[in-house]
Amino acid sequence: MDILLHTPKWVFLLFFFLLYLSYIQINDRKLSKSRVFIVPIVMVCFSVFSIFSTFDLNLKNILIYILSLALGIFLNKILRFPSILKVENGFFLVKGGFHYPILIMCVFFTKYFLGVISSVNPTLLLQNNFIISMLVLFGIYTGIFFRRLILIYKLSKGFKF
Repeated sequence: MDILLHTPKWVFLLFFFLLYLSYIQINDRKLSKSRVFIVPIVMVCFSVFSIFSTFDLNLKNILIYILSLALGIFLNKILRFPSILKVENGFFLVKGGFHYPILIMCVFFTKYFLGVISSVNPTLLLQNNFIISMLVLFGIYTGIFFRRLILIYKLSKGFKF
């Protein structure tokens, strides 16, 4: 409870915004070309920022992150989401589901956990196993959202899947 009491108010605002964003991901929706890019871009940036703002990015850490990002892209290819169909006049029909809401909340809570650890036990941020686990998690998250960006971009350019 003490952790929640010391959490900045903006974190709660971010949580509720991401909760809303997650909720709208559940239902099928028709989005313009510009709106369909928003969620993956925001989540890729949030994930990358989490890594760059917390850890020393030496060559080993960068390689671990890049390999994890590739794993996330591969996992997204196997899981085959998002289900996006291009609709006439530049609109996309995006199939709803629970996979992205879960992923959005995973990114948020991993970042929140990282923030709590940095204030409660900052020496943990220096331990190799902890660093590697965070790099892998954020790399996978980023890879999944990055592949969504790639798919949306290809669909916007007329590629068929």
